[in-house]
Amino acid sequence: MIRLISVMHTGTRFVQECLINAGFQKTDSYYGNGDFVLFVGDLSNPRKNVLRLIDAARRCGLPLVLIGALTDTPYGMSVRRAITTSKDIKYLGAIPSREMPSRNVLLSAMKCCRVFALPSLMEGIGMSAVEAGALGAK
Repeated sequence: MIRLISVMHTGTRFVQECLINAGFQKTDSYYGNGDFVLFVGDLSNPRKNVLRLIDAARRCGLPLVLIGALTDTPYGMSVRRAITTSKDIKYLGAIPSREMPSRNVLLSAMKCCRVFALPSLMEGIGMSAVEAGALGAK
């Protein structure tokens, strides 16, 4: 019996390839001085714990950049209200992870952030955390 195997690139290798192919440069001008917390994921999913992250960032006085889908679920609506009532939250919407130049915006945010947050209640290590770590996020 013959089995076909497909090999997937690791997240860090994919990030490095994107940076090389796109001529990537860190862009502090878009995100300010890089002193912000970043979350990438489904903002409408309660297990992602985004409301708690918004509260924590507010208490610490750090700006928060959110990237991901935000739907009209009850939890999503709560997140939307929290975003609209805070001047320190920048919501960039959903960004297709493998399409250029959208991918550059995502990589730029990961490269520039002070802290990459993955506050999920029930999740293993997310690929976005691996990619952010490969770019130097804390």
